[in-house]
Amino acid sequence: MVSKKSKLKLYWSIKRPIVTYACEAWVLKETIKNKLMVFEREVLRKMFLSYKRKRWYMENQNKR
Repeated sequence: MVSKKSKLKLYWSIKRPIVTYACEAWVLKETIKNKLMVFEREVLRKMFLSYKRKRWYMENQNKR
């Protein structure tokens, strides 16, 4: 089992830079900013959910 601290380090050092690559060249509108925030929350939520809650969350996502 990976600790929360390690998961956060992984997110900040690998996942986030990949998503925001070359963002200096982006025209950052409010819609893009909101999409990035939603993506970040989803990734962090999935990283920290327990297996049972994750399974329940995924089942309910499919019902939408």
